[in-house]
Amino acid sequence: MNIKNILKYFLRINLIIIFIFSFSYTITISLEGDISNLKTEINNRKTVIETKPKYEEICISERYTTFNGNQINRTTNIKLATDFINGTILQPGEEFSYNTVVGKRTSSRGFKAADGFVKDLENGGYKTQKMIGGGICQVSSTLHMSVKSAKLKVTERKVHGMPVSYCSRADEATVSWGTIDFKFVNNTENKIRIEAYIENNTKNVPYKVVCKIWKTVEVK
Repeated sequence: MNIKNILKYFLRINLIIIFIFSFSYTITISLEGDISNLKTEINNRKTVIETKPKYEEICISERYTTFNGNQINRTTNIKLATDFINGTILQPGEEFSYNTVVGKRTSSRGFKAADGFVKDLENGGYKTQKMIGGGICQVSSTLHMSVKSAKLKVTERKVHGMPVSYCSRADEATVSWGTIDFKFVNNTENKIRIEAYIENNTKNVPYKVVCKIWKTVEVK
């Protein structure tokens, strides 16, 4: 190989090296430009992390009264009343009306005839008489006991015409469709939920009417 050919060979090698170096440099500059733009975009963008508050329920009151579960019609009425009330939610400042929540006591709605108090027009005072929905006052009275324990504001309450066996006069809250209601207001800053049910863990009597009040609080 003569000197001329050798020079041509080295010239080609140098041109290839220069081309490779230039290509690498171009790629490097391009990548650095992309990264710079990416950094600028990230810095200009506000990152917002949203966290939803967590809540839990706390039982603030629980009261119960007992009754003879063998009285089938009365037990049916009590069960219906607790079912209608159970799960009721009251927002702060909202008023609860027993008659509105339970509704009219009629046979078409499943209520049965059981003992209740009515005025004795002949002899004066009150007497016991079969009536549709008899016994549901035990539910309203038990709920009243729980409401008092939770220190909620009672806005309407009356006692029975005669004393009852399941609670004191101070705890009574009688109801009568269209005339007498039991009402209270959620005067707290929290949402509350009413839980009402019949408890009968054995086949023996007495059964229990249980009323609980739960408040919803934010977990901090």
